[in-house]
Amino acid sequence: MTPVTFEIYVETASAFDVSADGYTEANKEGYAAAFDAVLPQAVRSANALRAQAQRPTR
Repeated sequence: MTPVTFEIYVETASAFDVSADGYTEANKEGYAAAFDAVLPQAVRSANALRAQAQRPTR
């Protein structure tokens, strides 16, 4: 599979949407494997950054 850019929209800790250029029903399995490998860490990172940004400053 050729590298592609993923767009991940994290709504909550357990709700997110993903899009990627070139995704089709024909290559769905390859993308699913890539999403499974990348998404858990990406969502954890996004949630940690969001929590850090929302902390009150003193």
